[in-house]
Amino acid sequence: MPAKFHSHPCNNCLTADSVQGHYGFCSRKCRYPNGEPEPKASAASAAATARTAPTPAGPRAARKRKPKSGQPLGSNCYALFWFSITIGMAGTDIPMEAFDLIMRWLDAFCVRGLYATERGKKDRLLHLQGACEIRAPPKEDKGHLMVSATLREYLKIKPGGGWKIMVKYFAAKQTPALMIGYCLKDWKQAWFNVACKGISEKDMAKARHDYMIKKQSYAAGKDLLEKKAFMYTVFKFYGSYLLPLPLNVAQVVRLFIP
Repeated sequence: MPAKFHSHPCNNCLTADSVQGHYGFCSRKCRYPNGEPEPKASAASAAATARTAPTPAGPRAARKRKPKSGQPLGSNCYALFWFSITIGMAGTDIPMEAFDLIMRWLDAFCVRGLYATERGKKDRLLHLQGACEIRAPPKEDKGHLMVSATLREYLKIKPGGGWKIMVKYFAAKQTPALMIGYCLKDWKQAWFNVACKGISEKDMAKARHDYMIKKQSYAAGKDLLEKKAFMYTVFKFYGSYLLPLPLNVAQVVRLFIP
């Protein structure tokens, strides 16, 4: 006989004769007194619905890059960056023991780099000028602050000591050879001294030659040609691109300067 549907759950469903397929209930009405439940979607259909769901209006939020926090300077998780570094003191020369301490810093953090002593053109104060390649966070994560912090630690700098440290990422036009040549510009002076790591004497000779031909400002990345280097560059331009045209110097210069 077909099962009789009740208006309320049957008290004898679990003991009395049950309809096969209704799991011990005499009818679906007894099993679901509050109405039929919503059918459950299968895992395959749920995945298909997620794939075909419409994209919300507006641009998707870009994934934020997580900085590698907690890693020390020089860690292999960072990329290599070149930095120009100036270390000096306000109103006086730097102490000579700073040169020994900077050599330890080079060994500890730099893949390769160079520091040299020089005197400024204006105040004639002895300071350190360097160009170093270091594994550090990128510019947007302010890796130069980590470089500055390690320098202060190794040089044992205390607050109010009058030290000035300037650390900058290389500008677009700056190259290691020209920057090293800039650091070596006081080569023949009595106060000159140099400390390096991963830079050979051949590298330094080439850097000095390149700097003599084409000087560069370490702070702004601008090219600076003095008179001798300018004429050398102009004649090199003539020999490479204009020879054998019969041009005078003024004509060559006019073609050389855009």
